[in-house]
Amino acid sequence: MDILKYDMEIASYLAVCLGVVIALISAIIAIKSFMADHKRRKKQATFEFYHSIYKKFIKPLSKIDKCFPNGQTINVCELEKRDANEKEDMLNSISEYLSCMERFSVGIYEDVYDINVFDRTVGSTLTVCWVNRFIEFIPYFRKKYNSPNAYVVLEDLVYELDRRKRVHIQGTASTELKRRKI
Repeated sequence: MDILKYDMEIASYLAVCLGVVIALISAIIAIKSFMADHKRRKKQATFEFYHSIYKKFIKPLSKIDKCFPNGQTINVCELEKRDANEKEDMLNSISEYLSCMERFSVGIYEDVYDINVFDRTVGSTLTVCWVNRFIEFIPYFRKKYNSPNAYVVLEDLVYELDRRKRVHIQGTASTELKRRKI
């Protein structure tokens, strides 16, 4: 009788241990599923937010391209030569673009949006090119609005995208292109 009681006790301990192992495995699977869903939502949010702000700044960028074609860097002195309405319109367009990109940059910095998705879809060329066109306006707006931290996060994002671009170019130039795993 004692042996049967002892065997039952061992069986119950094994059942409890097995239940704990199953619960741990379930918890690990749930955490992995949650993390994968979070990453997917973050990527989706990056696409959606960039698409929404793209609609906002496509008109200002078109206006700027009409006045200053060929992707040239626009300096403040050059803009001062324009008439008052055109100057104000250009300043508003540049400010609107920089502000939209600053908001997006803050989202990337705060890990709400995914820098890798942004880099792959829009490419560092677009952001770096446009921000470099307006490089003189960042200190201009800082001084005008007495805001020394204006566009700092945007500058950090552009620096990071430029760094990634340089690393990628150096990496592909020095080694043979490898086939990506899909």
